[in-house]
Amino acid sequence: NEAFDKALANGAVLKKTLLKPFEAVILKGNSENLRPTLYDLVAHDALDHYKNANNYITGPAYAFEINKEVALGVVERFTNYGFASADTASNLLKALQLFQQLIRFHRSDAEPSAFIDVNLERIQWVYETGVMQNKELLYTRALDEVTTKYADHPVAAQAWYIKAQAHASKAKMYKPFADTANRYHFVLAKQLIEERLKAQPAVSPGNTNMQMLLQEITAKSLHAEVEDVNVPGLPFRLSLHYKNTDTLYTRIIKKAGNNSEENEMQNWEEGFWKKIANLKYIRSAVQPLPATNDYQQHSTEIKVDALPPGNYYILGSIGKNFIDSTDYLFLQEFTVSAISFLQNDDNYFVLHRETGQPLKNVSVKQIAWKRTGSGNDIKVVAANYTTDANGWFQLKRTKTNEYFNGHLEFATGDDYLESGSRSYYPIYNNVQKETGEDAFEKENAQ
Repeated sequence: NEAFDKALANGAVLKKTLLKPFEAVILKGNSENLRPTLYDLVAHDALDHYKNANNYITGPAYAFEINKEVALGVVERFTNYGFASADTASNLLKALQLFQQLIRFHRSDAEPSAFIDVNLERIQWVYETGVMQNKELLYTRALDEVTTKYADHPVAAQAWYIKAQAHASKAKMYKPFADTANRYHFVLAKQLIEERLKAQPAVSPGNTNMQMLLQEITAKSLHAEVEDVNVPGLPFRLSLHYKNTDTLYTRIIKKAGNNSEENEMQNWEEGFWKKIANLKYIRSAVQPLPATNDYQQHSTEIKVDALPPGNYYILGSIGKNFIDSTDYLFLQEFTVSAISFLQNDDNYFVLHRETGQPLKNVSVKQIAWKRTGSGNDIKVVAANYTTDANGWFQLKRTKTNEYFNGHLEFATGDDYLESGSRSYYPIYNNVQKETGEDAFEKENAQ
């Protein structure tokens, strides 16, 4: 603190010292006229330090708090108020007083950019730090003062953004089956942003922030979940989470054998989604989704008609052409099988998924990876089993399966079940990242 106090001690000289002669050694920001003098530059560096109350090593029992409503009041009341405290070393107190000095310095500027900027910084910081009553109301009034007096000034666009962001923050508190009071605040934020960008389209940080927020509000999303294993001959449910889309297109694809080209495809490879979209499908459907017009994420359940035993993919899209560059897609693998099993250590009981009755004479393969020592492990059938009348079999601890790292394959008649997790691939916006052991995301260019 002492260093900043000394740096600002000769404020009168600093205020007369323009920054232009120092441009070669100053890192410029993205807006002009916000730091016109050397005083502004040093004072804002000091503010960045004072605004952090944690810069105290220790604090007194009577530590200063920002609890006066005037701290978040309209600019004239704030500037003229005498903030004081027994905690004279308080960084928060020093920050308030320095905000007052900066605002007084710039309130008569012919070009108000620096004045608007420092006042907005004061409003946001006090709102985040203060503990006064009626904080939301005071915050709104302080922002309204800026947007009323400087409605179309490029620097004031940040105030419009803050107001839009406040609506968006409220919208994110919406809970469909609990608190629905804030459901339509995304609509209000979008309306405000579109009006402001039309009224003042000049490039500014505030307008850039509003454009980014508008993209976030109007972005589409799609995510689906289906049970890993479903019962043959019975319809089942697809749980869908969607935002800003009104139609779901789906395709059911019968998964080919283990050695097929389709199983060699990896979702991170170029052309993966195109190959998936070109796979032969056995069924397709178009499902209209409830119109919400609120820019919120919603959930619903969709019936999937019964399927015979087998391994399948369900491919979903918001566009009928299933194009990854324009449509949001998801791909989930699932199984239809009447086989289930219970495990107790090495003991397995194979049961009918619906009735719970034991399944006898089920063929079971224990698949493992065998270490070769060369680094190229090979996939082997470690052991074969057949269930008895009680559906029971027991794993054998041989040298091969002592290091068991694989899965079990159950087969009876035309029914087949492979133990292990399914895979889910959602696509959003052409940047991909791993979201779990078997889940991946790919984001698609808009």
